[in-house]
Amino acid sequence: MKNNLKKKGKLLSIAKDCEVEVSIQEDGFRGSWYRAILEQNPTRVTGKKLRVSYKTMFNEDVERPDGSFLVYFDDPPDIMRFIRSQLRPHADWIGSKWVKSKNK
Repeated sequence: MKNNLKKKGKLLSIAKDCEVEVSIQEDGFRGSWYRAILEQNPTRVTGKKLRVSYKTMFNEDVERPDGSFLVYFDDPPDIMRFIRSQLRPHADWIGSKWVKSKNK
């Protein structure tokens, strides 16, 4: 893993306690980026994985006092408000039918 990134001719370094963005390449998460804090110093870790503490990933849905939900879209970046009746659980198209996603 490279500890430095080149951008416009300058090196950007990351270290423990830096805020980073993490892309998860698992079903249901592809294309999503999450804000996190590095819990380990990259120069002291062997291998390709670093431990992070997510800032924007929640285990529970958070409903607003007016009964609506704020939904973030990555591309293009946008936040929209939806009421419960406008939302549905995620499903995958498998074998010519919709199957409820295994992810919550």
